[in-house]
Amino acid sequence: MAAVPCLCPRPAIRIIPSIRGITDNPGIGIGGRRRQPPARPWFQASVAAALAFGAAAASRPPPSWDAWRLDHPEAVPTAYQRDGRVRLYFGEPPAEVMLEGRLQTTRDGFPAADFGLIRLQYDRSPPRRPDGSRRWRRVPVVAGETWTRLIAALDAALVPAGTNRALCFQTALGEGLVWRNPRGDIQRRWGRQPPPGVRIVRQMSLPEFGRRLAGEIRRWLEVHWPGEPTVCLVANGGSAEPFFLFVDQEQRRVLACLPPREDDPRVGHFLPATLTRDVATLVVEGHLWAFVKNPVSSAARLVDRAGETVRRLLASRLKDVAGEPPPLAPDRPGMDLESWESWLDRKTGTRREPGSVRFLVDGVRFFPVLEKRLQEARKSIRLQVGIYDNDDVAVAIADLLRDKSRTVTVQVLMDRYSSTAAHRAWSATPPPPGFRPPRSIAAYLERGSRVHVRPFLNTWGSADHTKLYLIDGRFAYVGGMNVGREYRFEWHDLMSEVRGPIVASLEREFALAWAHAGALGDLAALWRRLNSAAPPSAPEPDADQVLLRRLHTTTTSKTIHRAVREAIDRARREVFLENPYLFSNDIIVALARARHRGVDVRVVMGAKNNMAGGPASNLVVANYLLGEGVRVYFYPGMSHVKALLVDGWACWGSANFNGLSLRNNLELNLASSDPRVAGALRRDLFEPDFALAHELTRPVQVSWTDALMQNILSRL
Repeated sequence: MAAVPCLCPRPAIRIIPSIRGITDNPGIGIGGRRRQPPARPWFQASVAAALAFGAAAASRPPPSWDAWRLDHPEAVPTAYQRDGRVRLYFGEPPAEVMLEGRLQTTRDGFPAADFGLIRLQYDRSPPRRPDGSRRWRRVPVVAGETWTRLIAALDAALVPAGTNRALCFQTALGEGLVWRNPRGDIQRRWGRQPPPGVRIVRQMSLPEFGRRLAGEIRRWLEVHWPGEPTVCLVANGGSAEPFFLFVDQEQRRVLACLPPREDDPRVGHFLPATLTRDVATLVVEGHLWAFVKNPVSSAARLVDRAGETVRRLLASRLKDVAGEPPPLAPDRPGMDLESWESWLDRKTGTRREPGSVRFLVDGVRFFPVLEKRLQEARKSIRLQVGIYDNDDVAVAIADLLRDKSRTVTVQVLMDRYSSTAAHRAWSATPPPPGFRPPRSIAAYLERGSRVHVRPFLNTWGSADHTKLYLIDGRFAYVGGMNVGREYRFEWHDLMSEVRGPIVASLEREFALAWAHAGALGDLAALWRRLNSAAPPSAPEPDADQVLLRRLHTTTTSKTIHRAVREAIDRARREVFLENPYLFSNDIIVALARARHRGVDVRVVMGAKNNMAGGPASNLVVANYLLGEGVRVYFYPGMSHVKALLVDGWACWGSANFNGLSLRNNLELNLASSDPRVAGALRRDLFEPDFALAHELTRPVQVSWTDALMQNILSRL
């Protein structure tokens, strides 16, 4: 406005009418006299632009959350809670912003987890603060020095005994270490690389650490904040991005509230492009191109798929077992394992081979071992996975493979549609700031490297669900983990490191699958099969080896389903089962019948499930099993473990206990009756999970839609 008097040298009271006159009729000057058009129109345009810019700046909304937080790094929120919703206000009106989220609620009868994760939403123009409202309750906020004292108490409770012995723990924002130096001082650092002289002696996954964290926080608050039903803790995860912990002392749980990330690479997918890519994957590649190169196997898969679809559509629903389950007899002998192995030899056509097994539970234990083996590879690296994601964890593995491809053979076989769909899925924990995923992980792997990538094409809705990692023909890793952030940081899962002669058989299986996925398809697979040397007879195992059996699901072989069902039917002492997708009715009813024979039957499911309709189906199955006397546990968070222990017979791998894995997809499991393997699976997996999970003590409230979903999933 300072430039206006230059145009209108009149008293100030005349400025506004003069501007109005100029604006309404540019041919009329001051006092009504007609004048010539202004000689410098650019000057008026500049004034108008400046006024418009000022108005826009005055009404411009606050920046993104990331930008706002960088400008206000020390801001502490004001917290409110109401009916399962939370609000965090930052700043002061009219420049305040808000984060809002919905706390996890559970159904009646469902055990609440000690620890959970929720994502907050960012509101640039929040509603007025609910001060004085009866519906919203103010929540005390703990930050600053109080948070520092709490962290010191947590470190003292978690640090291993002795000096230079570190605990590696996972949080929602990454990994950290805590140890005691030679002077006795507690040290902490972020990342999993210990300083010189410090050795990691214990590792905690996110669910394990979350439960321990929740317990320590509750105990600390009971002393320092007694009587407060809910407290909000402002935490810092070791990065520029803080997070917030809502401690519900009435329900005895802690929820980590993660702030939003506007730079999340998975925001804003364009639906038409997604649909086009899916059609190209499933129709053009999965059927047209697949029929060209794999005519025989595609036709066989069509026949098999049609028969299996009819069988599942005619499958019966869950049926109650007559009578009351008898008391348990823990001292009764189990099934005859020698007779059982002979039955498997005859009925499955598989054989036992020597090898050694080491179980690796959760990504905190598996991925460091995998990365070490990849770095040490000297001849070959071969991966066969259902999902190769494009997140930061997958890209880090890809970079390692690209680097190693200069000196060793690197082959990656991935399921086409599963990997493409995973690229669009959100992970619960945020990627590193500034990370941008490649559009195609296959192209990223091959670009500028000697990595060879082949896709499994999804003919008739089939999928390659195998998880097999082979290194130098010496090490094999079999289990449930794909390559992605969920498996590294978020989900509970199981892998096994296998050595010995059985690895050669797994190498031959990969070579056949690799040939079949190539351009020559069926012809190349036939040539490979005809020219492969006959597998030698299995040697006697060494002292540190056991006998292992490979079980599969393929188009022509359903040995996993046959073995699992028969084992449960033969059980006499105990059946321990953990699986995220327990949808197969015949397996579920077999578990109930085993319990009615006096068998100790225990089933572990995840409190969360990533499949649409999976949580609803699991609740229906849990109620059914509980009613039949089976002990049902819900592991906190998502459990992706696929494991079974029946009277000393252990079976684990990639197969879920649903129709897709047992009848349709390509799957790989390992099994053994050796007491060392069964004891390790019990010690490393089942006993810790029984202790960490929440046992269901009464039926969960379900609806008819839940029953409908279970009926649908049981037929897929």
